Amino acid sequence: MIAWIAALTLVPLLRFAILSILCNFGWWGEPVVVVGTADEVELAAAVVKGARSLGYRVAGAMYRKTDSAAARLASAAITEDANSTAVRSCLNRITAIVWAGSSDHLTPEHLHRIFRRVVVLQPAAGMPVEQVQVRNLGGILGIEFNNALLSIHNRVIKRTLDLILGTAMLIVTAPLVALCGVAIKLVSSGPIFFSQQREGLNGRTIAVRKLRTMHCDGDVRLRQYLVANPEMHREWQQRMKLSRDPRIIPVVGAFLRRFSLDELPQLFNVVRGEMSLVGPRPFPAYHLERFAPEFRRLRHAVRPGLTGMWQVMIRSAGNLEDQVQYDSHYIRNWSLWLDIYILARTVFATVSGRGAS
Repeated sequence: MIAWIAALTLVPLLRFAILSILCNFGWWGEPVVVVGTADEVELAAAVVKGARSLGYRVAGAMYRKTDSAAARLASAAITEDANSTAVRSCLNRITAIVWAGSSDHLTPEHLHRIFRRVVVLQPAAGMPVEQVQVRNLGGILGIEFNNALLSIHNRVIKRTLDLILGTAMLIVTAPLVALCGVAIKLVSSGPIFFSQQREGLNGRTIAVRKLRTMHCDGDVRLRQYLVANPEMHREWQQRMKLSRDPRIIPVVGAFLRRFSLDELPQLFNVVRGEMSLVGPRPFPAYHLERFAPEFRRLRHAVRPGLTGMWQVMIRSAGNLEDQVQYDSHYIRNWSLWLDIYILARTVFATVSGRGAS
């Protein structure tokens, strides 16, 4: 049992760590050539670089002779070895090609006669991509998309993980929460905990609890600060966060937020089933109002999380568009492995205090 649990968690984490190291070496990866216009070549290069598990490395680009922008991109911006000399030297050992979709004469059918593997990039906006299956429907290509979180089996697994880990974490962190509460009372008058109504599963209202890290008159201080500092007002409009927030209690409040200790009381919400360990964060009403109604409906399909995908990927550096992108990807592509990965990244980000505010 111990070996099975260790393999369940350590194998994917170690695989990711090893891939992250090997990707920094020029000899790692199978060389591929990208076909498309300048924009498509740039997108395909970013996609291939991000998909580390594929083991591909962009070695060059094929483009129309009239597409000078693609030529500049291919020779300067994809990889260091993407110049014409390197491409000619490796063409005889390239077995895979990435087709980005706009070449009239270089079609996938034509390329498949030359290259053993042809990867066709097909944007699937709004659809899950992690558990896609290809179906042969009598000679017609079919693509099957699966919504893992609609499966009762998967929901039971996720809830079981929340209940077991949430209860254990609640017990272990209880003394730390008490110590943080004493520190708050020593430097600021007012309650230890802060509670706010947020949207939960199916849009139901839940009370989310945090250790208080802001002054009790924080809203007044924020309004006055934004009026006096127009540049900070622009930052607030873009990110709904401030790099220098006047509401935060000096020293203690900043420390709790840097290491995300103020979020620990939300383990009560996790155990009670109002929240999950991993999911889109439960934002205040003023934050949610900045999102499109369609995205808010998508968020209602899952429980809000103690941590989320965009928190561990970009922390406080991201804007509203980044939040929509990462939360949408998580909801549509949920898996147990993705939850384990996010939890592991959360531990690292919390201990290091990287990017928190």
